[in-house]
Amino acid sequence: MTYIIGIAGPTGCGKSELCDMLKADLKSPVLEMDEFFLESENAPMFGHYNNWDDPRALNLRSFYSVLGKLKQGLPASYRPYSKKTGKLGKKETLHPTEILLAEGFLLFYDKKIRDLIDLRIFLDLPSEVCFERRRNRPGQNSIYASRDYFENCILPGIERNIMPNKEHAHHVVDANRNFGEVLAEVRNRTLQNLMKYAQSSD
Repeated sequence: MTYIIGIAGPTGCGKSELCDMLKADLKSPVLEMDEFFLESENAPMFGHYNNWDDPRALNLRSFYSVLGKLKQGLPASYRPYSKKTGKLGKKETLHPTEILLAEGFLLFYDKKIRDLIDLRIFLDLPSEVCFERRRNRPGQNSIYASRDYFENCILPGIERNIMPNKEHAHHVVDANRNFGEVLAEVRNRTLQNLMKYAQSSD
């Protein structure tokens, strides 16, 4: 069985950066929920643009299937979504490892998915800070970094689909501070839980 560590939280909270650091620490792959978006022509719309913050924009069934296979120690194949093309790419296969990192803004949204995750960590961040961080990302000059998209798509999604699932986390981490402090806390929580898991498996 694979031990799965899940990192969830709103846009701008540092999920991807954090998983990159943990990936190096744990020598484990990362399964990104963003790779399970539908092709842009099939994603829900808000006005004249896609609403990528609607749960219907994700193929949750496929994500659950891949995560479930990896949990059981089986290889899993999928076609990752490309933000550059708006299309699904060529099939990729992930092979099971002792530890797997999973990250996504809606990672704890679906009960079947979150029940597969052994350690659930939620990065908490105020909505206005989410917007500022998103707007200041390198290369973010599209409609998806605008106040209009944030207020009409991202913010309702945070309030309706992300924050209510904070209660399902094993640990809630304040992400509104220096990244080094956030990383140190998550590392400590992760190592503590891995030690407990190892002891219970002996």
